[in-house]
Amino acid sequence: MMWVVKLHKSEEGNILVVSDEELVGEKFEEKGRQLDLDSDFYKGERKDEEEIKKLIQKLDFKILHLTGKRTINLFKDWIDKEKILKVEGVLHAEVYLEKES
Repeated sequence: MMWVVKLHKSEEGNILVVSDEELVGEKFEEKGRQLDLDSDFYKGERKDEEEIKKLIQKLDFKILHLTGKRTINLFKDWIDKEKILKVEGVLHAEVYLEKES
């Protein structure tokens, strides 16, 4: 199984985007919510689970942007289950990490 991963660098804090590979390139809309996985925001590099775990250890990021059932499951220990959204059955969550001082 593969995921698509992209790091967006920002002065406010880097964003790590992880999505189920099969969802990238698709668009989902429901009740005023939209997930546009066809945008460049989601288009990154294909990675397997081990590669993602290594990236998480070495990358500096403040926000996790997670889309897809497998992705949510992979990061389940990081996510407040109450904050998981569903758009046309596609799971999505954003996790804001506290910076350690």
